[in-house]
Amino acid sequence: NGTCNSIAADYAGNYIVNVSAPPVLTAQPASASYCVGTNALITMTVTGVVSIYQWQVSTDNGVSWSNISDGAQYSGTNTSNLTIINAGLSVVDNLYRANINSGSPCNISLQSNNTKINLRHVWVGTNSIDWNTGSNWSDGAPPTLSCPNVYILGSRNFKSTLNSGTASINNLIIMGDGVVTVTNATLRIAGSITQNLSQTIVAT
Repeated sequence: NGTCNSIAADYAGNYIVNVSAPPVLTAQPASASYCVGTNALITMTVTGVVSIYQWQVSTDNGVSWSNISDGAQYSGTNTSNLTIINAGLSVVDNLYRANINSGSPCNISLQSNNTKINLRHVWVGTNSIDWNTGSNWSDGAPPTLSCPNVYILGSRNFKSTLNSGTASINNLIIMGDGVVTVTNATLRIAGSITQNLSQTIVAT
């Protein structure tokens, strides 16, 4: 791939020509599921020769992007695996992608797809009010007892409602104008309830 420089004259004899395989993204960036406050990893697979990796973040749903660097929040920003250190609620809506370049002389560039960190037990209210619908949670699954806390975020399209079955969790933390409504169902909380505003839990 790429364009060879023109040859000014004919050459005779034996020569060794080194041909580097171009970079190919064989697995797009993806995140496993992580509890809030733990290190979260985004991985991708690239074959061929790669000289440059540069991860980027978007905090406005892909409108603008910024390069990120290793520090208190990130590590591996110039590798195929990006770690978000102590991933908290502030990154739940962030998008991440990577720019990849083969380096000189070919300078073949690739850009990965966007992805998010899958933080477990964080209500994002994407599609409906239903507690039991996986897509309403950051990692695509309703909460269980596997992480210490369940976070109900405010300023979401839909407020959470548990209207069937029984859900068992450890601690419930309700943020901002978040609401939890339990109707004709059971929400078992093994630990505590923390809420920033009054009357954010409704049982009917």
